[in-house]
Amino acid sequence: MAGRAEASNAIHTLADTGLVEVRGDERGTAALLRQKETDRGEAVDGVFVFAGLEPNTEWLGGLVDLDSAGHIVTDISLATSVPGVFIAGDVRQFSAAQLAASAGDGATAVVSAVRRLKANRGRRSFGGPQRQPIGATVTNPCRPTGPAVRRPSHPGRRARGGGGTVPSR
Repeated sequence: MAGRAEASNAIHTLADTGLVEVRGDERGTAALLRQKETDRGEAVDGVFVFAGLEPNTEWLGGLVDLDSAGHIVTDISLATSVPGVFIAGDVRQFSAAQLAASAGDGATAVVSAVRRLKANRGRRSFGGPQRQPIGATVTNPCRPTGPAVRRPSHPGRRARGGGGTVPSR
C-alpha cells in the first residue's frame, strides 16, 4: 500500500517530518510541519498521520515475554507470561493493527480477566509473588465479612431458600 501511495500523484509523502499543527476545518486545510528544526506551512486537502508499526513496549523492561519484533506474546485469552496480566491492541503479537480488532481485544481481555478473578476468588495469591510487610495482617477484600444476604438472580424470582413461587413462562 505504501508503494501505491508513493506512486500516486495525488498523495505527497514526507519522511522525517513532524506534524506540529493542523489548521482549518475538521479535515484540515493547512498543516504546520517541522523538518530538521525548520517549521513551514503547507496547504492540504486532508492530513493522514502514519504513526508507525513498531510496538511501544520498551517501557515494560522485560516484565512480560516479547517476540523478536517487540510485540507482547499472549495466548488465545490474551494472557501474557505474567499470571493475571492481559494485553489488548496493537502491541500484542499477531494483532490485526485495526481499531475494531483492538476494541475486540479489549473485550476479550476483560472477559478473560474476570474469569480469572472468579476462578481465584478467595485465594490470597493469583500466581505471582506477593510482598507483605513483616507482621502485616492480610485480609481478602473479595470475601464478605458481614451476614450473608441472598439476592434474587432475576427481578421476578425470589432468592433461593426464601419460599414463594417463580413465575412461569
